[in-house]
Amino acid sequence: MNKKFKLIVAIAAIVAVLGFGALVYRAHAKGKTKPGIPPSAQALVSQHVAWLVLPLPEGMDVGNGLDGLSLKLWDTQGNAVDTQEMAVNLARTPDGAGWEYFLLPMGDFSAHPLARAQVELPTLNQKTEFTFRTVPKAKVVADGKGFEVRDVVARGAYVALFVCFRVPDVRDWQPQLSLYRAGTNTPLYLYARQFYHVKQAATQTHRCNLFLFGPNPKGTGKQAGALRGELVLKASGFRLDEGQCLTQAEKERLQQKARQENLNPTLLPFVEWKDASADWPFRWCPRPPKGAEQDGTLAGQWSQQMQRLYDDLFFVHAGFQASIQLP
Repeated sequence: MNKKFKLIVAIAAIVAVLGFGALVYRAHAKGKTKPGIPPSAQALVSQHVAWLVLPLPEGMDVGNGLDGLSLKLWDTQGNAVDTQEMAVNLARTPDGAGWEYFLLPMGDFSAHPLARAQVELPTLNQKTEFTFRTVPKAKVVADGKGFEVRDVVARGAYVALFVCFRVPDVRDWQPQLSLYRAGTNTPLYLYARQFYHVKQAATQTHRCNLFLFGPNPKGTGKQAGALRGELVLKASGFRLDEGQCLTQAEKERLQQKARQENLNPTLLPFVEWKDASADWPFRWCPRPPKGAEQDGTLAGQWSQQMQRLYDDLFFVHAGFQASIQLP
């Protein structure tokens, strides 16, 4: 199995279990309740995605994490529901004056309908109780094959899509999706892409991801308005990440193209993954050139050059478009 993809999957699984993300906030003082986090709130839930919003109080400093953040979910029968897989995003409040956290746990919520949740922040001595409202199902009309939009959950200027697809092989193929408000040519900004069932991602070609789209942080005020009516989802295909290992034939194709473009061969070194099982075909792994660890410019040039070659040679095109009518 590809070393880098195994590492990605392992890290993602550890993050899901231990921390729910990296970009977070810390209070000025421990043990003192701060204004701004309500004791109770309502959350949204669909078949596979729940969406909890945690406003951040004024007077919070950027820190290393929401230390001790605890999220607990219960279904309508009072049973605890697993929360190991979740996407997290820090977003501006609708008025732009503050910040709020999006907690987006994933699961089979049709089999285990969610009733309530509890978020505890020890640094604030604060617990927030959530009750869930099931969102109406959006109408999705697809043109093309290869992708299935299973869930659409919109909140204000943001929307979460739960999309399933089949990749060419078990390597890290990244689906290239763009989402638009109907009648516009400017795509919404992709804030997050999160694996679902991340541990199986390295052994299966059928995968599901959560995608969180919203207004471009550097865009115009028109992008920030609440999403209504129709959205258009376009998929151009799958990009193979530039760190993924190649077959012997793929490596030779890349080296031939590099020679045709008179690229410096010292910037395109490959090493054989000799510890891989005999039937594992992706044995030739790209390695940053000597000195790249200390030279950020060299590392960036190598990464950009490799990704361009990968895109030229291995990009898998897919013609897919879907009209999404928000409920």
